[in-house]
Amino acid sequence: GGEYHFTLADGTRVWVNSASEVRFPNCFSGEKREIYVKGEVYLEVARDEEHPFVVYAGENEVRVLGTRFNLTAYPDEQKVVTTLVEGSVEFRNDQSSIRLKPGEQSVLDRATNKLEKQKVDVSIYTSWVSGTFEYERMSLFDITRQLSRWYDVEFFYKNPEAKELVFTGDLEKYDDCEVALDIISMTTNVMFTIRDRAIIVQMK
Repeated sequence: GGEYHFTLADGTRVWVNSASEVRFPNCFSGEKREIYVKGEVYLEVARDEEHPFVVYAGENEVRVLGTRFNLTAYPDEQKVVTTLVEGSVEFRNDQSSIRLKPGEQSVLDRATNKLEKQKVDVSIYTSWVSGTFEYERMSLFDITRQLSRWYDVEFFYKNPEAKELVFTGDLEKYDDCEVALDIISMTTNVMFTIRDRAIIVQMK
């Protein structure tokens, strides 16, 4: 239902996406700069080689010196995704670790604890910071899950097969929910019925 942007005491800039939270101290002390994240954040970390920046997401952590990256770690999602725009980060948990270069992404499957690295178009994963949602062959189910957080609505599927439809394109984040749904409806053969904060999804 919203977003928030602020700057930490060390100069690190933080964008917090909807249904997300960040815990941090008023002022960093000690050898490390540490924050705790649930949900999705985009960070531009102020460089300080003597004080590494560590982001904790549950049992996982991302270690940074100075960089720009996106972290998606919603508690209700199976995957923890770290996408590196600039600099270098290391994603690690108690079983494995991966170091990323710009344009790379780590994906942790919480169910299997499998950690993988892949090259991606980073704009797709960071576009929310600049006011759009970009999609490349993303399932309708994943799209509606993102929209449900942003617009504070709940989606109900009459036809389960509709969840598997894929969508490529972009939506303006600050448009009304109805505008976003109309664009999807025009391109994916589904229709949406809005009832207060509930949205029914069914095949045309």
